[in-house]
Amino acid sequence: MAFCKAYQKNPDNHPDAKKQGVYAWKLKLNQNGFVYKVDEGPAPDGEEYFAFALLNASARWGNSGEFNYYNDAITMLNTIKNKLMENQIIRFSPYIDNLTDPSYHIPAFYDYFANNVTNQADKNYWRQVATKSRTLLKNHFTKVSGSPHWNLPTFLSRLDGSPVIGYIFNDQANPGQWYEFDAWRVIMNVGLDAHLMGAQAWHKSAVNKALGFLSYAKTNNSKNCYEQVYSYGGAQNRGCAGEGQKAANAVALLASTNAGQANEFFNEFWSLSQPTGDYRYYNGSLYMLAMLHVSGNFKFYNNTFN
Repeated sequence: MAFCKAYQKNPDNHPDAKKQGVYAWKLKLNQNGFVYKVDEGPAPDGEEYFAFALLNASARWGNSGEFNYYNDAITMLNTIKNKLMENQIIRFSPYIDNLTDPSYHIPAFYDYFANNVTNQADKNYWRQVATKSRTLLKNHFTKVSGSPHWNLPTFLSRLDGSPVIGYIFNDQANPGQWYEFDAWRVIMNVGLDAHLMGAQAWHKSAVNKALGFLSYAKTNNSKNCYEQVYSYGGAQNRGCAGEGQKAANAVALLASTNAGQANEFFNEFWSLSQPTGDYRYYNGSLYMLAMLHVSGNFKFYNNTFN
């Protein structure tokens, strides 16, 4: 966290109020080896993982050492609440209203936040966020069910869960309706939520249908694989699924009720080697998280002062 504060965090008095206290999503090294911010804007799922990690650290190791994890977590949660939420729904960007990234929705984290803060108003707030997040994900999977999306979550959605079609901001890498790199994580988060907070019918349906399409796609093309990117049920020729996507699908199995899917997608993940090469950061992050999840080592440690 010391590195993130030093190099990613924007100052609280930043001249752009929307950037105050949030964390730059992308860093690089300059020619002299110094870290600089490529883009000062946040990717709010990062702040969510920071807050989760800090609360977990607080519960495991206490707050009397070099770092007061709990105080840092509360600061992070306040940043999320005040800068990165719209109507208690996580934003894709603080600059665009009525826009979210379904992969940023981790309702299990919001319940965890509620259970590990001491202020009652904050507890109530994060419980409401968890409820709204589950509603959005449930609505999203309803809206992508069947043709033309074929049960695959999309890169962007509106706050009612409707997929966003096309490009809506400058330098947008992919159209909003694509199932792509961010979107791989949506069913991973659904599996996480079902496993740790209790599976509901919509969790099971979302995972069964999404993995069902990918399994169908794998058996109905000449490549004998499902691919990395789809839009309107058609592959976007970005190549066969790699380690990160297979890892995310393995976590989704925590909500699956299909034994054939479980064997197919779990074995694909378990047989992988640790990611290397140009894309080892993203693929490796998902691989590490998936290994923790499927081995039973992704845990919520709870503070005892509540």
